[in-house]
Amino acid sequence: MNYLVIAVISTDKHKESIKESLKDYNVIIESYSNKSYQFMQSVLSIDIKYLILSADICQKDKLFKIIENITRKDMQVIIIVESKNDKLNRIKNLSRKNNVKLCYFTKEKSKNLNQLKEALKDKKEEQTKNVKKGQKNIKNKISRKSSRKIIAFLNLTEKAGSTLIASSYADYLAKKSLTPALIEMPFKPDCFYQFGLELFESDKKKFASIPHKIKESSNKDDIEKFFLRNIIWLVSDPRLPKIDNWSVNEMLQLLEHANSADVVILDIGRYMYHESIFNLLPMIDKIFAVIEPRPVNIINSIGTINKFMKYQKYNSRVKVIFNKWEDTLKNYSLRDLVRLKPDMYIPNLSKECLYKSEYNCLSALSEKENRNKLVKTFQDISGYIWPQLSYKTVFNSSYVAEGS
Repeated sequence: MNYLVIAVISTDKHKESIKESLKDYNVIIESYSNKSYQFMQSVLSIDIKYLILSADICQKDKLFKIIENITRKDMQVIIIVESKNDKLNRIKNLSRKNNVKLCYFTKEKSKNLNQLKEALKDKKEEQTKNVKKGQKNIKNKISRKSSRKIIAFLNLTEKAGSTLIASSYADYLAKKSLTPALIEMPFKPDCFYQFGLELFESDKKKFASIPHKIKESSNKDDIEKFFLRNIIWLVSDPRLPKIDNWSVNEMLQLLEHANSADVVILDIGRYMYHESIFNLLPMIDKIFAVIEPRPVNIINSIGTINKFMKYQKYNSRVKVIFNKWEDTLKNYSLRDLVRLKPDMYIPNLSKECLYKSEYNCLSALSEKENRNKLVKTFQDISGYIWPQLSYKTVFNSSYVAEGS
């Protein structure tokens, strides 16, 4: 297996030749249908070495704009064109850039294979020397120019609370006149029943499980997303067949459905190193890692924590939250167990209030006692996401309690 990271965005008619050419390569994104401009911009944000692009994949003006905006010198772009393509002259001019090559596909499959293999040959020796760096080095450069923020919450210990924090923070932003989109990993869906989304279905409007639609290859712009309490719910429907596998390509498509959101909130849980997440980390603006500082949980997760600390060392986008914190914990030597320095603390929340919120299908903010404990941390989180703006500038409306 060659560890050169490749993305393919092409049309179905080129599928057979491309698949045959790349059978020994590491292809992390593979799509053979038309994609939006936003999707293409997202792909360019990922640390890939080769982008194989069909000239017919999108409208020609958007294609030219995509190619012209490619500034990364470490990424080689291979454009598949056909001899009779009306865009050929313009693309030829663009191909004069050092990192853009053309492959002329014909009806002869063998010639197509040879051209594509030849285009991939240049960096073969280089990638062999850097095989360990292929996927482990994540770059902080983000080519995406959109003002939309993408943030993620993950657990470093078992059940540390990423889901509670992510969903409550989405509710917090929604009450501040922002529109968040909430995404959870589709393997073990919790949000659908936890927030009573089925209670808001009607005969005319059913819940759209976007992850299942993507699995069915129904990723179309006309799918009506479920909008409730000023939150876009891009979560799975547990009433449908379980989703057992999820790729980076499918996660990109899911993010595309959040284009209208001001903030995309990813609840990663323990899946940071899953293929669909780890390859997308360069796109994420801030990563909030959650730890429950119970000694046995830290000991059981010490391998994950140490691995994360190596990643954190080179990424200023990462912040650490100690959840379920009590001041009495300062009396025992937590540093002997974990060397992670927390950026924020969330105190122990009232279980009675948590159960009441969940019973009413609301976030933890719905009960005043817990809301008072969470708001300070959520203000700090917001400060990390929008550091160039004051808190009052970003949030121009006062907090409104649920149901008031």
